[in-house]
Amino acid sequence: MELQTFGVWASGAGPGSISAVSYGTSVTPNANVPQTGTATYSGFAAGIFMHTIISYVTANVTAQVDFANGSIAFSTSNTAISNSVTTPNLLADSGLDINGTLKIQAATNSFTGPVGNSNSSNLQGTATGKFYGPAAQELGGVFAIKNSSGFAYVGAFGAKK
Repeated sequence: MELQTFGVWASGAGPGSISAVSYGTSVTPNANVPQTGTATYSGFAAGIFMHTIISYVTANVTAQVDFANGSIAFSTSNTAISNSVTTPNLLADSGLDINGTLKIQAATNSFTGPVGNSNSSNLQGTATGKFYGPAAQELGGVFAIKNSSGFAYVGAFGAKK
């Protein structure tokens, strides 16, 4: 991404100790977010999954944006985890692939909506983000999902047309 960046970190061992951020210096002006047409954005996500141990997560991101309907079909794929950030041994984990339909907030550059996974861990939560660039060339945001068993997955993402 050229107009936006993102990251995640853990400051402790509890679910409340995971943080994520998405930041850009060129947020799309509200009036410049398209009102018609569609676009596909592709990019990456990084996150931390907390269960009995802390795992670091990477994934591909796809966002199918329908500007006319104000909706975004958001999904991650090719998710992989590692128990070490310094010596990563990435293992595929499609159980942490997430998806959801996000809603572009009327007359703004922001979007939000429910996301989660559909496997037995049943992680559910919310993603929020913004469009970046003079004509919404990129998008980025954060997500946080959890379940009733105390599992939590927090991450950030960025994607471009």
